[in-house]
Amino acid sequence: MDYQKALSFQKCALSILSQLVPKNDARLVMTYINVGCDYTQWSNDQLAIIYFQKTLIIIRDISTREYSNENVNPIISIFVFRFCFLVDRYIYDGNVSKALHYMNMAVQLYKRFNHIIQQYIDKDFDFPEEPIHQIVKLLATVAADTIRNDSKGALASSHSLLKLNVELNSTMVDLNLLATVSHRIASVYNLANKYEEAYSFAEAELRIRCNDSNPNFEIVASTPEWFARLYPNESTMQIL
Repeated sequence: MDYQKALSFQKCALSILSQLVPKNDARLVMTYINVGCDYTQWSNDQLAIIYFQKTLIIIRDISTREYSNENVNPIISIFVFRFCFLVDRYIYDGNVSKALHYMNMAVQLYKRFNHIIQQYIDKDFDFPEEPIHQIVKLLATVAADTIRNDSKGALASSHSLLKLNVELNSTMVDLNLLATVSHRIASVYNLANKYEEAYSFAEAELRIRCNDSNPNFEIVASTPEWFARLYPNESTMQIL
């Protein structure tokens, strides 16, 4: 895909829409998200974050009001699902406080708009079924518990997520989704300096990717480096 052309069209659409609706109009959310995603694919994380933050400003405004508009609700639902893009950017930038801050916010957004999300499953936007909602909720809860230093809560949610992963392995073809979830949890634990837990999830990610019929070999090949960051001492690496 030519992300530069896609970005150009998205920014053009944003420019036109911005002239037609108020600056905090929910209809701008999807366009901001698309521009942010295009910048992400184009490896311009700094600009991607700017557009995701603009999205957050509108979402915060929306969260203080009640909406039943059929054009607004599905947009909110899409944003909740794509919210992890922003979290990922901060995780990979090594910004611990902001990564965990936005993950905690994801919990609140999920709770606030859960009734809307349920309304739009598999309707017009080809959303996955209920298990994906459980993944989003559990993933965000793990990070939120980490913020609160609630290790028991984080561990309980992690075990629930692992159990769900096992169940989904027998019912879902998209193993990449499960691997991505495991990677995100490992990243959050790594940022919290909980290396044993991070290693466990990183190992789970590798197992899932190797069992995938269409694995991402670039990610698999980079796994030793990922493990080395979790366990930097030489003796551990010799065991691996």
